[in-house]
Order: sequence, then structure tokens, then C-alpha cells
Amino acid sequence: MIENNFNILKNDKILSDFSIEGGPTALRDILSIEVYTANFKFFKDNNIIFLDQITTLDNRYILSIEELESRSFIKLNKKKKLQKYTKFYHEIIEEMTYSKATYSIKSEKLANMVELDDDICNMKGTILITAETKPNKGATIISKLSRGVYQNRIVFGKIVELDLDNKLAFSNHFENISMEKEKNLVLKKCGGCEIGIQNASIFKDKAKTKCLIIERMDNTFLISANRWNGHNHNKALGNNTYFYEGISEYYFSEL
Repeated sequence: MIENNFNILKNDKILSDFSIEGGPTALRDILSIEVYTANFKFFKDNNIIFLDQITTLDNRYILSIEELESRSFIKLNKKKKLQKYTKFYHEIIEEMTYSKATYSIKSEKLANMVELDDDICNMKGTILITAETKPNKGATIISKLSRGVYQNRIVFGKIVELDLDNKLAFSNHFENISMEKEKNLVLKKCGGCEIGIQNASIFKDKAKTKCLIIERMDNTFLISANRWNGHNHNKALGNNTYFYEGISEYYFSEL
């Protein structure tokens, strides 16, 4: 090029001049080198590049391993669990959050995060399995009631009967006795409340329960695609109370 009278001018600002401002915050930019390196295999194996891939939709809480299992980009093992390269994930929680109970992100970290203009990256291919897709009796479910005076109320339950002809799910109503944003969900069987006590009285043939939720199968969602979907539950606390590690009501209410 020099022989043909072309001059080569060095421009040290070219990268900054042609860089695109904004966009999601890269994990390598917000984590310490030690924590990022320790989790590099986990990030690489699951195509995780940006912080918002491991946060709630409002970017204020880090997701637990159990919550990440509902994301389509995550690689699960043969048992449908996320276990590969996760042993250092707790270091992200310790560095990024105030509380191991809620995984709320520290304010100084929030200040360094880039605000997103849309939810394209943040939705991250969340997989919500309905009772219609996976009709399992005994599965723990969450639903946003679609009718009646309690329309739009978020409720938890356990499926006791399925009416496949009319596409209805009948579930024992369970009350959340943990904090909304607490990562460990604790559900207790309802002893009878205004939401389902009348249903329980009318539909005695469907279930022996004091509080019955009746909802469309396509509006009844399993709280996990791969966990807690049968009658057996290895975290039963007694007195019809069950413990669900790593799951929060807040996670579902956002979706």
C-alpha cells in the first residue's frame, strides 16, 4: 500500500468511535476475576454471557440453580437437573448479593448494571410447563386465577384430579407461608378459605379436601419442569407442609 502512495493513519479512537453504547451487562465486567474464572466452565457450557441471563426480569435478584433449570438455554443432565460445573455458583451469590435468603443484588452492583430497553435477552426462553402438557397428579402447581372474584390472584396447589375432556385441573390449595422473595418456598395445605372452600363442598367426588382450586389446564403451571411433579416429596416437613429449595413466589409472579 505504501508503494502505491497510500498512507496508513493510525486511529487509537476507532474502537470507541464505532462501539455501540448500551446493551446488557457482561458477567466478565461485573464479577471479580476470581469468581468469573471459577465459574467460566459453567458459563461456557450454558452459553451464559450476560448478567441478565441469571437474574429475575427486573434485574434485582440472582436466580437460584433450581430457577435456572427452567431456562431453555441451560443444559440439564439425564435426570433433568443442572449439576455440571455448578459447585462455584455460590461464589456469585456471595459476591453479588446481600442475602442468601432472597439473593437480592447489592446496590453498588445495580449501579454498575446497564439498563435494558427491552426484555429480549431477559426473557431468556423461560420454560413454563402447563398441566395440559404434562398432566401429572400430585404435581405442585402455580396458577393465576382466570375467573371469579379472586381473578388474577396467584395461588399454589397440588393436582388431585384432571378432567381431560373439559381441560380442567383440580388442585388442593396450598398457602405460601414463606416470604414472597425468599428463595426457599414453604407451602402448607390450606384448611379452607374463601378461594376454594365452596369448590371443595361442591366437588366432593373429585377430591377429599377443604379447599379446592379449579382452573384451566393451560393456565395451571408446574413450578418446575423436572422437580416436585409426583405424589412423593422428599422435603415434606410434616403437618401437610412442604419445602421447595431454591424457588421463590417472586420468580413466578414476574412471569
